[in-house]
Amino acid sequence: MSEVRTIATLCFEDADSSQRWLEAFKLASGDGWDAASQALSALGLRCVQPHAGERIQVERLERFGRRLELRFMELGLDSQTLLNELIELGATHLRASIDDSRTGSVTKLVRIGKAKAKEAEFVAAVAEFDDDFAFLTALEKGKSAEIKRLLAKGISPNQEVRPGVYPIHLAVLHDKKPIVKQLIAAGADVNVQTPDKRIKEDGLRTPLHLAINNKSLDVIEMLVKAGADLTLRNAAGQTSLHYAIVYRHQDACKLLMEHGADPSVLNANGVPALLDLRTHSQEEIPAFLAFADSMGLDLNVKQEDGKNLYWKLGYIKGAVDYLKARGMISSPPSDAYTGDLPRDLYKAIRGHDLAKIKALTKEGFDLDTPYAAFDFCEPEPPILAAASDGHTDVVELLLDAGCNVNATGTDKVTLLHKAASNGSIELVSMLLKRGANPNAIELHESALSQKSDDPMLKALDEGHIAAAETLMPHWLPTQARLEKAKTLLEHHIRHNNKGTDAVNMLMTVEARLAEI
Repeated sequence: MSEVRTIATLCFEDADSSQRWLEAFKLASGDGWDAASQALSALGLRCVQPHAGERIQVERLERFGRRLELRFMELGLDSQTLLNELIELGATHLRASIDDSRTGSVTKLVRIGKAKAKEAEFVAAVAEFDDDFAFLTALEKGKSAEIKRLLAKGISPNQEVRPGVYPIHLAVLHDKKPIVKQLIAAGADVNVQTPDKRIKEDGLRTPLHLAINNKSLDVIEMLVKAGADLTLRNAAGQTSLHYAIVYRHQDACKLLMEHGADPSVLNANGVPALLDLRTHSQEEIPAFLAFADSMGLDLNVKQEDGKNLYWKLGYIKGAVDYLKARGMISSPPSDAYTGDLPRDLYKAIRGHDLAKIKALTKEGFDLDTPYAAFDFCEPEPPILAAASDGHTDVVELLLDAGCNVNATGTDKVTLLHKAASNGSIELVSMLLKRGANPNAIELHESALSQKSDDPMLKALDEGHIAAAETLMPHWLPTQARLEKAKTLLEHHIRHNNKGTDAVNMLMTVEARLAEI
């Protein structure tokens, strides 16, 4: 049975009527639906009860002056029946986005007395009745001329268009630069904040936070010039500069610092911006560290517990290489080690704390003792984390101390699988010299992705042609694996601009297939 969520717009002659409807709706959840039904009946409207047996359930209602917008949940009705039910509720105008098994995904827009109005007619009808709705529609669609008309008519650039949402928020969020400029000129508050949210970073954001999130430098500059407060924080305690650093928006960082923003401000949890970095697109992080360095940010920054950039980024090889080149060393936080030796070894590996790793190798415990980093993870030998991070120095140190070069973790993944997957040629070469099995099979039996890759296919799957070249002389594939390698290489050549090396490897694979 399909589940449909539909928005109905109910328009009233005055705000008092819409207020009484809203009070009746609230009464429904407080004193029961019988009371609500009586209250609505007095208004000439029918109440829909939210219990089994009813075909439509009211899920949420929002009031905007004379206009009410209701969100319904509908179960098992066809499109036209749903429209008829909503018209009986008292909807004078209706937008129903319906995923119907018979009609597919459709949007029906109706007015009373005209069951299939076009969208333009619908918008015009409601806009004629309700300037607030017309303003919201113009903001969403980026209609600058209509916004100009409504502002001249007296619509405030600082009125709520949705609960806790203001025109400047929508314009910035949708990156409508001319409308942002238009609203600022009309006196829009450039510091108004969005509602609080369960996800703290998304709550209490200023237009400046939204523009940074969009990476829209032109809008950021407009807001700053219009007097945006650089010290305001979102619900996570992040100023606009902190937010820009966290998401590595270099141009925004530079602009904000040029206008006096303070990069040393801590967030609500006492964390400096550099230690709050988001680590997606890890290959970009070394370049951002170099940028931060050039802007005078302190790369030696620490939290109160002593955690530094090594302990934030220690699993990212390029970041560690940059920090080492700057002469920095890992400095463990005060609570890093607890005496649980496998855990301590794992933590030292992720923090690239070579001194602690060396000390732990002399403690006399089995270095291949599996450790689960999180409750939802399967325990694995800690050395696999070092291989995953691409740190040849750590892997070599652990192998010298007696770790198994063919140790396996979840799904039989090996060190060589990890090295091939991250494209570390240095690590792949070292592991091969130390006796790692180049033909070990990873058995990934997830219901979503049935895989059985060896290190060679792992490298090709990730597009690491140079690592695959290192593995090629040691590879003993079946016909099926050769065919998969051929498919992967053809894909990378066609779609990922892999050059001569990939073409040459493809020719080698095709030649080996011809020999079978």
